[in-house]
Amino acid sequence: MEKANVASQARMMSKLMRVVTGVAYKNKCTLVFINQIRLKVGVMYGNPETTSGGKALAFYASQRINMRRVIPEAKDPVSEADGGKVHFKITKNRLAKGNPYVQGDYFYLYGVGIDSVCRMPDLLEEAKIVTKSGSWYKWKDENGKEQKVNSKTSFTNLLRTDNKLRERFESELEGCDNLIQAMSESEIKSIEAENEVLNDEFGSEDTEIATE
Repeated sequence: MEKANVASQARMMSKLMRVVTGVAYKNKCTLVFINQIRLKVGVMYGNPETTSGGKALAFYASQRINMRRVIPEAKDPVSEADGGKVHFKITKNRLAKGNPYVQGDYFYLYGVGIDSVCRMPDLLEEAKIVTKSGSWYKWKDENGKEQKVNSKTSFTNLLRTDNKLRERFESELEGCDNLIQAMSESEIKSIEAENEVLNDEFGSEDTEIATE
């Protein structure tokens, strides 16, 4: 512990990312780094949160996702006893078309993992793919005949068991841009300012390597 130098991990990550970026690209490999949030010492104004390991990983990464576990609300489809809720923000995305700064929530169940079905009834209703009348969910099948299910629970269970119907609804939801939650202008400005600092600090030479 006495031999540990200040910022030694940050210098190591800076050298590592210069090499591993090119190697991953040539081998068509995707690398996923999991980091944790820390608090900056002595910060009185602004956001005191940061990630460990220096700024090299943040600069070289093609995508960055800020994820936080939040307590499920009463209206959410998953209770705290059955699973949990995670809020995510896309703070960097070089592969996105249009606005890369979006956010959203997803749910997971203990012993199962991410549950992509529990929110589908609400998303289908928002996208107007399915209409809701009272407790009834109504839609038209491939032949144009009206189908309906009573209660949200029954509709969710149907989506879990009927793979063909679920895949059809998933493909229709993919083209619905109005379901994406954009960040506020203040959040976007803060993220862009942080990215500009990274670009200025690492210089144009590193930018060419990262985007090669």
